[in-house]
This record gives sequence, C-alpha cells and structure tokens, in this order.
Amino acid sequence: MNHSETLAQMVVEAAVPGARMVYRSDQSRSVADFDLHLPTGVLVAAEVTAAIDRAERDISAAIEDLKKGGRAIRIGECKRDWLIHPDISANIKDIRRRIAKALAALERDRIFEFFGPTDAYSHSAVRVVYEDLHVYSGFVTHWKEPGFIRMAPVPSEGGLSGPNLLIAAAGRQCMKSDNRAKLGGAGTAERHLLVYIDPGYFLPWRSFWHFAPPPSRPTVPPEITDVCAFTESIRLSNHCAVWRASKREPWHDIGDVRLARSHGTGGE
Repeated sequence: MNHSETLAQMVVEAAVPGARMVYRSDQSRSVADFDLHLPTGVLVAAEVTAAIDRAERDISAAIEDLKKGGRAIRIGECKRDWLIHPDISANIKDIRRRIAKALAALERDRIFEFFGPTDAYSHSAVRVVYEDLHVYSGFVTHWKEPGFIRMAPVPSEGGLSGPNLLIAAAGRQCMKSDNRAKLGGAGTAERHLLVYIDPGYFLPWRSFWHFAPPPSRPTVPPEITDVCAFTESIRLSNHCAVWRASKREPWHDIGDVRLARSHGTGGE
C-alpha cells in the first residue's frame, strides 16, 4: 500500500470502532482498494485517492533530484556561495544550466542580495534572474561545504482560501473516471471514496485548520454514496483531521482522529 492507502486504513479503523479495512491486493483488475467491513456486518467498497498540487510536487521533485545534484549547483563563475528561492513556475533544468552565470553578473555589480519583485525594476542583472529564470530572491551566504549555489524548497502557493476549496478538491476526485469505475462496479449498497488531501496542496489543505465545513451535501456521481477527506494533523502527533459527508448527510468535521498505530511518511 502507498502512503495515502495506509493512512486511510488507519483513519477508518480508528474512527469507526470495530471496523476492518481489508486491502484488495489484486489491483490488476478494476476493483476498489478496500473491502470495508463495518461492525454492523455491512460490507462497503472503499476507494482511496489523493488530491495533490502536481505543479508543486513536480518542481519539488526536480529540485531534490539527487542524480542531478539535488539542491546544490556548483558556483561556476561565481566567487561566493548563494542561497536562491525558485518560484513554482521555474524551470529547474534551466536554473541549473544558467544560474551561476546570472549570479556572477550580480556579484560584478556588487549585488549580494536581491528580491525580484522590487529589485528587478532597478537592476537589469536581477531582472534576468527574476523574469527569465523565475528565481524570486537570493542572497550570498557561507556554506559548511563551500562552492555551491543551493536552491531552497519551493514554498506552497498562498492566496485566498476557504472551505469550498477543500470541498472542490474532494469533488474533483469524485468525478474522476477511474474512481467512479472502481466503485461503480463494486456491487455494494455503500461505496465510499476516501480522499487524502496532500499537505503540499496548501489552500485546500489549510481549510482543515481554519474553517468549518459548509452544512451542505456533496455533489457526487451515482457510483459514490459517501466521501471522506482526510490529512495528517498539524496539532497532534499521530492524529488525522477528517471531514465526512454522504448523499444523506451534509459535510461535517469529525475532528482529530487518533491513530491506533504510528505511520511513516511516504508518497504516491
């Protein structure tokens, strides 16, 4: 099982005493991920899916790619070590190829720290780094292992948020054809979609901590009867935050769910 599936199993079994989530190991067929055995004797088909900010995930993977040096880039023409902050729209391959020459131009102009949104208008060398390479800030530093320009992790996107962003993220997963096909072919009366909200999907994810769910029922296709959104808790170790809804019940926050056993980190 991957991280979201493992976490989903622990969340359901912790939130519903006596429930058992049995993983369907044969994933070669179009079947749901789990058979959920409720303590009432009812059998439920449960499919796990993940809502992910793919742009953030892809650029983070590019920055961390150890085969290409990870966050570190040789200083090349530069005389000093640097820390730079790429934007989420940056091309990391392009940065690896061109950043040393661009920063060397800043050093020649005696610029050892910059913030692109303001400095690009008064310094042409900063404009190249900011507008062409999409590096929005940087500064000279001294690394324990010198001779490198290092890239900071890309920050999660900011902006206006609200509970509807989380509901919309879960709703998009409900409409995906593979999730609908797996649950539609299950043949059980109840068919649950369990949506893991990746912490990197910042605006929907933060709704767990700053908002209450709207008192409305979810818009779900006929293949799905219940939907649950969940993620790791930022308040309590080994807990998860969970919102739940169904065709019969509006969205509601079931609070921090304490997991019966510890879970590690992982990816999709």
